[in-house]
Amino acid sequence: MLELRSVSSGIVGCYGQPAALDQLNGNGATALRVAPDELLLLTDRSRVGELEAALGTADPTGVVLDLSGAFAIWALRGDARGEAFCRLSQVDLPQAPALVQGLVAHVPAKTVVLDDELLVLVSSAFGHHLRERLLAACADLGPTEAEPVLEEEPALA
Repeated sequence: MLELRSVSSGIVGCYGQPAALDQLNGNGATALRVAPDELLLLTDRSRVGELEAALGTADPTGVVLDLSGAFAIWALRGDARGEAFCRLSQVDLPQAPALVQGLVAHVPAKTVVLDDELLVLVSSAFGHHLRERLLAACADLGPTEAEPVLEEEPALA
C-alpha cells in the first residue's frame, strides 16, 4: 500500500550562529538542521515573532523568516513508501528519525524520514511535479491520495 497526501504545515527558516540555533531545537516543533547556520522548523507560522525574539537574544544578527509559501510538503505512507522513494531518487534513506537532502523526481528536496512516513519537501513551484512523477512512477503500487491535512508540528522525535 502507498498513500500520498499533501501536508499543510508552517515552515519557519532560522539563520544564525550554530550555537544560537541549537537553542531553538524542540519546543514542540520538528527541527530540520539543513546546515550549521540554517534550521528549518515545521511549526505554526504564528511563532515567527517568538522564534525571532528567542534567536535575537542568542544571536543579534540572526534572522527568522516565514517560508511556508516557499515549500510544498508531500507525505508518503504505507509499506511501499520506501520502494516509491527509490523509484524517484538515488538518495539512500537512513534509519528514522533523519533528514536527507538530494534530488527527488529530478528536483532538489529535503526528505524527513520518520518511523511511519516520509515527508518530502520541495520548492512550491515543484510540488505538482513531484505528485505527478510519483503517481506515474508508482502506478503499479496502487497509490491512493488522501485528503490534505494540516500538521502544525509533526514529530521528528
